[in-house]
Amino acid sequence: MHYGPNMTPMVDVVMVILVFFMASTAVMGPEWMLKSALPRKASASQPLPDQEPTRLEFSISRGPGGTSVVNGAGLAGANIDALQKKLEELTGDASPETLALLVTPASDVPYADIVRVHEMCHALGITKIGLLEAPPQAPTGSPPGLPGGGP
Repeated sequence: MHYGPNMTPMVDVVMVILVFFMASTAVMGPEWMLKSALPRKASASQPLPDQEPTRLEFSISRGPGGTSVVNGAGLAGANIDALQKKLEELTGDASPETLALLVTPASDVPYADIVRVHEMCHALGITKIGLLEAPPQAPTGSPPGLPGGGP
């Protein structure tokens, strides 16, 4: 008689996990990734741009009713459609290559709205898009004497 642990159940579980990971990595492709303007080292053959890019910074936060609200870049409390009109105006006045956008989404903004802004910029030819992390918010309702609390 052979005494020892039965290895068959363990091998079955490992094979199922392996197949799961192989199948899930095959689904991910470049369409799942957002392209952002990352800094690159300039080569000697590239000509220097004749003008500095126009830098626009705006934030996206949740407004009343759960809609996303844009603040900054000449907009205050506007919806995403107003941002699109503003970007269309800017690309009509100047080349899209001369625009650099910095977007600061709040943590409660739906990711679909961030992707929508990114697609909007891509459709207008704006390639220099960066995402900034929102500054941490002080907790509300903290006891006095703690950061974010009363006197």
